[in-house]
Amino acid sequence: MKRIKAALLTAAVVAGMTVAATPAQAVDYCNIGGGTIICEYGVSTTTLPDGTKQEFAIGTDRAVWTRWTKSGGWTSWTSMGGEWYSSVGIRTQQVYPYLFALVLKGSDGWLWANWRDSGGNWTGWSHLPDPT
Repeated sequence: MKRIKAALLTAAVVAGMTVAATPAQAVDYCNIGGGTIICEYGVSTTTLPDGTKQEFAIGTDRAVWTRWTKSGGWTSWTSMGGEWYSSVGIRTQQVYPYLFALVLKGSDGWLWANWRDSGGNWTGWSHLPDPT
């Protein structure tokens, strides 16, 4: 009886080891304005009252990257850091049109935000409270 149990246990362990792991879904990359981004997340854009357009995207390093234009020529992409697993959400305020926040899902599964003030400065990434 012990041999049968041992054989069954061994067979179960071997069967568990031979199950192939599901490969991770391949990530597609797109070249946008001289930078490479994760296509799945796309590019998020906002336009400020002075006509400045600013784009945000997730780069191959999973950081947020941004660039902007006011007169037609775009700046180079600049990293804003982090490790993100979502598209860039832009939350604007109608009362203060130069203020807006970027909201993304972090590697920890939580939402994070980075606020831009009216002078163009960023607060830095901060963890948002659990909405439940």
